[in-house]
Amino acid sequence: MILEAEFGSREGLLATFEDGLKHNNKKNFCLQMMHLWIDNEKTEELEIIKETILRKFKSRKEVYLVLCDYYLKRGAKEEGRNLLERSLQYVPPKEHPDMLKTFENLEQKYGA
Repeated sequence: MILEAEFGSREGLLATFEDGLKHNNKKNFCLQMMHLWIDNEKTEELEIIKETILRKFKSRKEVYLVLCDYYLKRGAKEEGRNLLERSLQYVPPKEHPDMLKTFENLEQKYGA
């Protein structure tokens, strides 16, 4: 995965992603791939697969927080806030306080 992300083509990276979903824990694999794409600045690939990941794991706060971190780090404050609002519709209410606190910390960290 790492070699494909650093040196491979977009098609190869997306094929690796699809193949990896078949053979790994889907949520953990998606989170790992998201971090890999962010670290290697593969923003186009992340944007391509983002909606698919959000559909599959729409009630998982970790997925939303990784993407909020990504947007706020890039200075896309509005996109991060929109994603937070979207997450509050799907993430269980008992996890909302933790999500809001983490998002607030991210805003402070990146000066958003």
